[in-house]
Amino acid sequence: MADLIYDGDEVLYVAARSAQEEYEFDGGVQRLLDLEKAKDIVESRIADAMEATGCSSVTLAFSDRDNNFRRDLADYYKRHRTGEKPVGYYFLKEHLQALYVSVEYPNVEADDVMGLLSDDFDWMASSDKDMNTIPGIHRFDPFAFSRGHRSYVHSPQSNWEADLFWLKQTLSGDSSDGYKGCKGVGPKKADRHLDECEDFDEAWSVVVDLFNIKQDEDEAVLQARLARILRPSEYDSLSKQPILWTPHS
Repeated sequence: MADLIYDGDEVLYVAARSAQEEYEFDGGVQRLLDLEKAKDIVESRIADAMEATGCSSVTLAFSDRDNNFRRDLADYYKRHRTGEKPVGYYFLKEHLQALYVSVEYPNVEADDVMGLLSDDFDWMASSDKDMNTIPGIHRFDPFAFSRGHRSYVHSPQSNWEADLFWLKQTLSGDSSDGYKGCKGVGPKKADRHLDECEDFDEAWSVVVDLFNIKQDEDEAVLQARLARILRPSEYDSLSKQPILWTPHS
């Protein structure tokens, strides 16, 4: 039977935000979490994902609440995000961790947990396009139709397809995560330069050449590390830190 790993941060945020109830209190408005409604939303979304993928088990992946290795690499990573969560967010998280098998690693995000464990699962559930950088696993997108996509399901990426997507992210950056990529290079230019490459070494040389126009190779490596979702074996369980990607490693 197939197994599913689900982005716990994503389903948790959606449920907590959707289950807010407003009450008038002492001349003002107070917002509270309807815990039962929130749990119903989570259970419904997980059931939908399991039905669509044919999976018989689910594991939730969560981010470390306090630490994120990418912020140690670059203090501007996700700096524009306030960090504020819906009311009852962490209370609901505790309930979900009691109800479902869940995994959380120190210093990394839920995306990285899914990437690190991708060899152990048949499907992942996430709407984040960054998960296209993980090879060899089917992806279920819980919000595909609401964003105008035709299908909820995506076939596994080959190693080369995953690497190509990752290097395009390295060049073009990601405004939602707060890293800018290569100066003067957007998604179309990244596509134009990388789509004709035949292997990783050629593609990485193109990336370095583009960075060297206005920056340098060190910046190329930094942006690649910010863009890369961790893959199996890229985490040191003793130091509780990721094993950072290096060129030709």
